[in-house]
Amino acid sequence: PNIHHRPPTGGNRSGYSRVEADTAREGILGQGWQIGSGGLPSLEQGESSRTWIKVLATLTCALFLDVVILATYVFNVEPKELESRVEAQERWKPLPSPRLPLRSIAFGSCSHQTQPQGYWDSVTKFAPDLMVLAGDNVYGNCMDANCTALKNAYDDWDSHPSLVGAKKTLSVVAAMNDHDYGLADADSNNPYKDIAKEMFLNFFHIQDERRTRTNDGVYKAFEWGPVGKRTQLIILDTRYSRSKFLPTDMINGAKMERYKPDYVHTNKRMLSEDQWEWLAAQLIRKANLRVIVSSIQVLADGTGYECWRMLPHERDRLTKMLKDAGHSSLTIILSGDRKVGGFYQDSQSNLIEVTSSSLTHTMPVNAYEECQKKGGCDEKDPKRLDNFVRANNFGTVEIDWKSRNVTLALRSVDASPLLQYHKGVPDAGDPIQLHIHHIP
Repeated sequence: PNIHHRPPTGGNRSGYSRVEADTAREGILGQGWQIGSGGLPSLEQGESSRTWIKVLATLTCALFLDVVILATYVFNVEPKELESRVEAQERWKPLPSPRLPLRSIAFGSCSHQTQPQGYWDSVTKFAPDLMVLAGDNVYGNCMDANCTALKNAYDDWDSHPSLVGAKKTLSVVAAMNDHDYGLADADSNNPYKDIAKEMFLNFFHIQDERRTRTNDGVYKAFEWGPVGKRTQLIILDTRYSRSKFLPTDMINGAKMERYKPDYVHTNKRMLSEDQWEWLAAQLIRKANLRVIVSSIQVLADGTGYECWRMLPHERDRLTKMLKDAGHSSLTIILSGDRKVGGFYQDSQSNLIEVTSSSLTHTMPVNAYEECQKKGGCDEKDPKRLDNFVRANNFGTVEIDWKSRNVTLALRSVDASPLLQYHKGVPDAGDPIQLHIHHIP
């Protein structure tokens, strides 16, 4: 019998009662076989030698059943647990074949597990080849050594019906941000970072070098497609080894709301030196489209919240590396964290960035009393191309290898309540902002 799919009966943790085991043995004896003095069955006269094979096979099944019951009681092994472990390895859809070119990517950030998870339905309807979770995938700041709140956050998220359904249809890769690391604005001084990292690896069932790598973050690179249609996806870890940002001396001041750029301490780092060396090695590899995932914004210049701007020498190092590697490719940065969405472009490095945030709790226009008008609420930033997107949103990257055009969009997660009154208002999955770029 397949013990992993039998429902438990009574209090026996193996899923089999002692009565069932006894009945199985009685069934053997009821087939016209007797137990001889040597403990083996003796055949009735006239039976063929093939009956011996049936006898031994049946006895083997009965013995196996007794071993399972013995293991349950003596060694405390639960078949139900074994079943769940097998299912856990299969419950996320496998990633696309590396041999095939990617044609579409969806991405987003900032998903609070207590909020409605409608974005999974919108993304599933879009049907991307790949879904990138760019950080703040759950919110559960650690308050004890076991990070109970973070574990509960993962459990709550995992129970959402939309997520359960999406796992069967979406291939997912993920980055870690501060709330994934169990502490708001987390950096290298975070005492919970290793236990939070372990929870992340377990939830997404990651068994590659990110699990065996010690004293460093969860950075990872992927590649899809043949030469001429190759996409390289690089996920950075901007938290595990990051130095402390310089606190602002003008709280809520323009571009200095919480932190200010540190031009003095050039030894501060965003990435570990190991991660920098690893990144340099990845950028040597041939690719037509490079997609860089940073949990915090890279190009933004108008914010005093967490972003690469706070460590200018580290941002210069990154943008130079990406520019030097991008002469024969298109490089796009995907980011999150901000609770608003937006497009950015740097004319000097020719880099493009799309920030998609939030999937569940985007900052509305009227979040602050002094800010009631769209556009007027947005920070001034010469690199940002449009007004902020202040509706729950996810981003998309659509690749047309024939025309070699890449369409970037921020799309609505939810159906707008204005749809019944105004035509042209984005429905769930419809683009809110859109930009097209060309692959060299």
